[in-house]
Amino acid sequence: MLLVQIFWNSSRGGFYFIPLEVQNDIFNKLGNDNFLTMPKAGTNPRGVEYSKEALSMMVSHPLTRRIEIYWEKEEIKHDVYKRWIDYWE
Repeated sequence: MLLVQIFWNSSRGGFYFIPLEVQNDIFNKLGNDNFLTMPKAGTNPRGVEYSKEALSMMVSHPLTRRIEIYWEKEEIKHDVYKRWIDYWE
């Protein structure tokens, strides 16, 4: 699995490679109920998610590889309404 974690103006996040072996290891430790989080009823879910505990264990596993990235958030002067009007002209 490839995971990108962004923390703006910080090098805490990065680009992670989480091998299938790590995913299976964490799944076996936590079990099905604690590995995945089911969507809440009445919402517009995008699918099943990994639990917070499972994701933290996978990211900190010794076999997981990480490329540290400093995510710098720049201020962009952009008027969405003007751009939309320009497209329609």
